[in-house]
Amino acid sequence: VHAYIIIALKKEMPNVFGKENKKKELISNLGEIYLKIEKEHQVSPGDFPNLKKMQELLASQDFTRFQG
Repeated sequence: VHAYIIIALKKEMPNVFGKENKKKELISNLGEIYLKIEKEHQVSPGDFPNLKKMQELLASQDFTRFQG
């Protein structure tokens, strides 16, 4: 499930401009991303990490360095 989340975030990041704003937007919309992954990959909601904790962890990450 973590891999699906990272891939989804990486796919949404712009290549050049507005990375920090997009990162903030993605973190705040992480619940919607969870729902999208849940439907696309038929993952049980219980398999996802805690939303608030994941948002906190992602805040300090550089999304452009994610592999995927």
